[in-house]
Amino acid sequence: MVGISPIESLDERHRRAILDGSALMAVEASGGVWQAGDPAEFFVVPIHGYMEVVRPSLDGEEVLMGLFGPGDAVGLGVCMAQEVFPATARALATGLEFLKIPSRALTLLPVAVREPWLQRLSHKHQRVLLNKIDLLAAKTVDERIRVCLAQLIERFGVWQGAGTAHLPVPLTKTQLSRLIDARVETTIRALSRWERDGINIEWGRELGIVVRDPEVLALARARAHGLPAMAGVARMGH
Repeated sequence: MVGISPIESLDERHRRAILDGSALMAVEASGGVWQAGDPAEFFVVPIHGYMEVVRPSLDGEEVLMGLFGPGDAVGLGVCMAQEVFPATARALATGLEFLKIPSRALTLLPVAVREPWLQRLSHKHQRVLLNKIDLLAAKTVDERIRVCLAQLIERFGVWQGAGTAHLPVPLTKTQLSRLIDARVETTIRALSRWERDGINIEWGRELGIVVRDPEVLALARARAHGLPAMAGVARMGH
């Protein structure tokens, strides 16, 4: 299966053991993968499409905890801890195809293979959690938008020459506002101001986002080289 990078890191025999013990599944747009409170008896690896993990805030609004796509191992931590899912997971606008890996499938791997493999997956997931911390450390909505787009480009972006990156995530401006923990109106005003100022970002809904803003692209490159999360962010205070 092309694109299942966590599985592809195993050799053929162990990869087949995991695949034979798992299920290939699909849900339509906004379809549920799991609900908050469900037993975490599995984790998932998206193959095609993207998913969001959300939970309600104290004021009853949804907080978008994270976006995940091909190559991610989503729910692995709570699955390994044998807990319940603390938030709800569902597909984004284009639907989702994913591999559902039950915890019992992990026992099919020898300990000498399973433990380092799970450590690698956990390390990658930890980086996603650290992204959220970096994001919330940004002081203004403009900064948060730039950091968020750079993070998503680093994880899922397709570079189209030096000056353009295509982000194939069907992310709405409302979802972006939830992801950066800002009011929808504030986020939309910031993006409208960017458009007036000639900051080139095309919002294509299901086609994704095309980014040509030099500052966002510079930040994405910096992140790819392990530089601090806020490196390259400037021109704030609009």
